[in-house]
Amino acid sequence: MINADHIALTLRNRVKASPDGKAYGFSVDSGKTWQTITWTEVLRQVDSVALGLLDREVMPDDKIGIISPNRPEWSVVDYAVQSVRGVSVPMYTTSTIEQMAYIIRETEMKILFVGDNSILGKACALFDMCPSLKQVVRFDPVAGSSTSDRCIGLDAFRVETSSPLQKELENRLKNAVVSDLATIIYTSGTTGEPKGVMLDQGNLKELFRIHELRLKVDETDRSLSFLPLSHIFERGWAYFMMYRGATNYFLQNPRAVIETLPKVKPTLMCAVPRFFEKTYQGIQDETSRWPAIKRAIFRRAIAVGEERLTYVTRNQPIPWILSLKLAFYHKVVYSKLRKVLGGAIRFMPCAGAAAAPELLRFFHAAGIDVKYGYGATETTATVSCFQDLGFEFGTVGEVMPGVEVKVTEEGEILVKGGTVFKGYYNKPQETALALRDGWYYTGDAGSVFPDGRLVMTERLRDIMKTSVGKYVSPQRIELLLAQDPLVEQIVTIGDDRRFVMGLIVPVYDRIDALARELRLREQPREDMLKDPKLIEHLSRHFMKLQQTLQPHERMVKFTLLPEPFSIEKGEMTSTLKIRRKEISRIYKDLIEEVYSS
Repeated sequence: MINADHIALTLRNRVKASPDGKAYGFSVDSGKTWQTITWTEVLRQVDSVALGLLDREVMPDDKIGIISPNRPEWSVVDYAVQSVRGVSVPMYTTSTIEQMAYIIRETEMKILFVGDNSILGKACALFDMCPSLKQVVRFDPVAGSSTSDRCIGLDAFRVETSSPLQKELENRLKNAVVSDLATIIYTSGTTGEPKGVMLDQGNLKELFRIHELRLKVDETDRSLSFLPLSHIFERGWAYFMMYRGATNYFLQNPRAVIETLPKVKPTLMCAVPRFFEKTYQGIQDETSRWPAIKRAIFRRAIAVGEERLTYVTRNQPIPWILSLKLAFYHKVVYSKLRKVLGGAIRFMPCAGAAAAPELLRFFHAAGIDVKYGYGATETTATVSCFQDLGFEFGTVGEVMPGVEVKVTEEGEILVKGGTVFKGYYNKPQETALALRDGWYYTGDAGSVFPDGRLVMTERLRDIMKTSVGKYVSPQRIELLLAQDPLVEQIVTIGDDRRFVMGLIVPVYDRIDALARELRLREQPREDMLKDPKLIEHLSRHFMKLQQTLQPHERMVKFTLLPEPFSIEKGEMTSTLKIRRKEISRIYKDLIEEVYSS
């Protein structure tokens, strides 16, 4: 265990503990080859950036922005900011210039670090909109810039450690305390105006403590970082990797994760449920093309894996006969499935959205340990997660050690503990609503068992009330229908409406195959997705899937969309959560058409 009172000191303790240990992995040729740097080199880079910040007269509590794809420089700058007792303010690379300007103005940000040219143009246009912004620093060199003093490259920003400013850096580190504000993370804004969540060094220290009690991670581990570092899930995990001395590989292009896994062969990787949904879909597509005997072996292997789960979830020893079967199927099936994830995965933290129990059961049956959990930016990520043994599908795992959870009479989950945030930046009213008597009011509905198992059912603000007074959980419908092989994405609408309808992004290849099966005439995709024969067939199909729901809960009508929901169009957050209100606004006319038909 290393001292973790302040992230800047924790990094220095890590360097002392493993100076030649591999800290970061990265690629400079679009993922073809990978190289690593040591903790000693990371600290050298951190100090040179920290001295650059001091040279620009950055004071304690000054706000410094970072907007970049995942790369080592992201963490280097983050550690440098906190080394001078500044406050890191990350932003998503998908942010609009208006969103960036809002955060810069609210925090009175002085310096903004950016990742590449696609962001540099937007960033350098912010000077006129944001009086506090003095400099934009790009991680790569900036060539031929007309604003050379205000938009520079990271190398030009650095100051070598021989600088007289070194003494000032040492003083800042000497005065660093656990109550220092570490970061302001703006929520991704699924509803309303984004709010800046304030986390201090004490929150990070507690993150280390509770995760060390729950998860086994050491210096032999390799983690692949592909979720955005601007989100607390991946960022908190990156901090924990440093604390435990594991190697963190940064993937700049998250769309290349499947191709990268066999090259990096990570033992750990954070993921969201959408990743597992897509992976499962790919596995099902692949196995559907196999000969009948091979498909039968695959199904039997999964059945044997599920038999093992009956013992694992009860924390009971596995019978020796079952162990022999598992060893056989590991050779012929499980090991091949694991190769899709690189072949070395030990476990995968998963959070950020609801995951169907059946989906989690499949991966666990295949020997892939998905540590499904629940958390929020306001709780420095993890509130609960699956343990190694004794977990239960249908829950979001067991509450983390040292974290208190209770549920109000209205069913709202409340959280208290050392990881709970300090408030929303410059928003006292919102803070007073969310934090009461030390409890964080999550806005999520659920229940907690005496043994610590937590169930999260839905977002309270997402609950729909139909015009006939019936309450409906959109998450329940969406989880049910999203398991269907024909459905890629789904959002249900029903607030103040007579019935529930759905906006469905289908799996286009499968819809094309279904259209051929139904002998529909050849036509453009948009026309085909409206074909009455196809709609009638799918209506019957979806109604069958919803037999377990009450009549008022069922999706009665739907429309098929010709394009998927995307981050770029503002329909999803950067962690692939649906922005329900924005989708309702974008498709307002289409929704009205469905209800009026």
